[in-house]
Amino acid sequence: MRYENDRPIYLQVIEDISRRLIQGELALGEKLPSVREMAVQYQINPNTASRVYKEMESRGLCYTKRGMGTFITEDSGMIKTLQSEMAEDCLDTFLQGMQAIGIGLDTAAERAVCKGGVIMLDCVNVVKRYGGKFAVNGMSVAIEDAHIYGLLGPNGSGKSTWMKMAAGLIVPDEGEMTLDGVKISAETKKHIAYMPTEGYFYSYMKIKDVGRYYQDFFDDFDAQQFEKLIADMDLEMNMKVRNLSSGMMAKLKIAVTLSRKAELYLLDEPLNGIDLLARDEVVNTILTNMSDNASVVISSHLVEELERIIDKAIFMKDGQIVLMGDVEEIRQERGESVTDLYRQIYG
Repeated sequence: MRYENDRPIYLQVIEDISRRLIQGELALGEKLPSVREMAVQYQINPNTASRVYKEMESRGLCYTKRGMGTFITEDSGMIKTLQSEMAEDCLDTFLQGMQAIGIGLDTAAERAVCKGGVIMLDCVNVVKRYGGKFAVNGMSVAIEDAHIYGLLGPNGSGKSTWMKMAAGLIVPDEGEMTLDGVKISAETKKHIAYMPTEGYFYSYMKIKDVGRYYQDFFDDFDAQQFEKLIADMDLEMNMKVRNLSSGMMAKLKIAVTLSRKAELYLLDEPLNGIDLLARDEVVNTILTNMSDNASVVISSHLVEELERIIDKAIFMKDGQIVLMGDVEEIRQERGESVTDLYRQIYG
């Protein structure tokens, strides 16, 4: 499904489901997919999928049975209501289009008749300098649980430095970062799965050795999940690290990171080195394999590929946040996509 950039995605999904109901593709009383299945089916963020169901339920389009799932309404009168509402929307769109080409409302109408959360990671006034130059300059942000954040900006904007501080690899010069109220330290590392931009496996290793290496270090590492992800990524356990292309290496890093059952995933430029055709596959892998109620922060300059799955956006420039907010609210307030905003901010 193609989404219009200037309209909230959750409304477009509801419209699609309504259309399918009117056309008989969905039956009254039919069980709908789970939130996660819906997210995969429509290639959207799970929180957006959850919002779809909440809005549909408020409109009387569906109902929830505890422990059984969400079901299409059994009220046949709702079909007629939907038909009327969608007919009005179609007519409004038609009339606006006719006006735009200089045809008056009366003439157009005649033609129409004829045509018939909880804070997980808290970052407060964080500063990091290298040689007197600010890499991160007074950054404050609260990462809430069960969200997918896009940390957006070009190379050199401070994204990777912030990621390393959040992961506990480097220490801020000023400010404070905490995970669940505990200062970022060796203790918090076991709850954070961090994927850096750099390769960090020994060249002599085989992929299966990388899995064992992680299993030895992290109690939350799921070896079966790792094997599944390696197969899904079209890699093989006996491949040697030294023989992997940059795209294969990127897939390996994603697989090993998502095989942990972490509270927070920090993925630094996960799409780097991956060809255009494989990016959607990787994005879907991220969407479907993170732990339940976990949060993900994805740093990237490849905004268009990520926009459909992130529900929070943080724009960084020169080590500072220049814009931050809920993706759907940004679209509604500004009438344009996150991708378009990115082009405006960074030229």
